[in-house]
Amino acid sequence: MSILRLGSTESGPIDCRYIQTVDLEITNHGWEPFDMLVQGYRSDGLFYVSLIHADPGQIVPVHGIMTNYTPFELVLVTNINVADYTAAVFMMKDRGNLIAVYTQNDADRFS
Repeated sequence: MSILRLGSTESGPIDCRYIQTVDLEITNHGWEPFDMLVQGYRSDGLFYVSLIHADPGQIVPVHGIMTNYTPFELVLVTNINVADYTAAVFMMKDRGNLIAVYTQNDADRFS
């Protein structure tokens, strides 16, 4: 299993006070398909869960994860052991307007 984790806090490097929603694009750069569990956490617990499937070369969009300007953490867990084949783009939005873009390179990565 490989894991990507991206967090947001008030006045931190990723400032939640400006983020209403997050859109994701997950890309499979490997030769085998994988499944990914997408989870969103806030201080009061789990607020978002989704399971996606990505075939080799496929880009899978995940739209409208509502963070509502509160601190959050997004955790992406795959069923493959090599994190190098998983790419993620995190698009932070405020009222539908793109305000910041982060990638898997900005996230904590665990294999």
